[in-house]
Amino acid sequence: MFLDLFGCNMWGIVLGAMTIKYMGVSRINWIYKKPSQSEDVTAKCDSNGLVRAFSKLKPDLLTTYDWEMLSSLKRYMWVWFYIFFILSVDAMNFFVKYVVWVGAESDLLKARVAIWGFVGIVTSKEYFEYMDDPNCKRVGPFFWLSSYTLMIEYGIWFKFSRGLTDAPFPWYVKVIFVTYAAVVLLGGLIAYNNDLKNNAAQKSKTNKAKYNLLDPEVEVEDTKQVLSAQNKKHK
Repeated sequence: MFLDLFGCNMWGIVLGAMTIKYMGVSRINWIYKKPSQSEDVTAKCDSNGLVRAFSKLKPDLLTTYDWEMLSSLKRYMWVWFYIFFILSVDAMNFFVKYVVWVGAESDLLKARVAIWGFVGIVTSKEYFEYMDDPNCKRVGPFFWLSSYTLMIEYGIWFKFSRGLTDAPFPWYVKVIFVTYAAVVLLGGLIAYNNDLKNNAAQKSKTNKAKYNLLDPEVEVEDTKQVLSAQNKKHK
């Protein structure tokens, strides 16, 4: 528990969150381009060679991804689907290893984790753009490829896990499942309530902006000032 959860995984989560927050996981232009005059002056003023080398690998635009999980019920379900997707990728590393008898020291597991680690960055970007951008009508190829790969891993686990997972869950695991289900339902109620508030605010905003032909809003100007200005122009 302490070595895995509070050791490797915790530091990986913290460092990964800091990296995502700083880098924005945006598209990186790996082709070197000659810096402009202002950038060249800034680079000359900077005497740290490591900083200059790292600046060439930074993306041109740093973007921040705000998932806004509780903003609406639809978005809440989308985000939970992707949480389940990511947790399945992580869990399959242990499930498939168990059912096909692959040792923990095998290079296949290391290669799988490395491939999923890099593919997961692009997949997360494509899924977020599909969820957040109304102009994006479908997810990208990396998400489809990741989904097919995950379904194949699920199929391997279902095929070879017969008789290996028949033991009943302990009572404390059932308590954890019930607690998670309660938290998910509570978050869904909060998201549904926020969705109703946002829809009501949007409707009231559109009703105010609607033009009423029977009772139009007319701004009356100072007619004397307008007529005198027009007379000066005619003269």
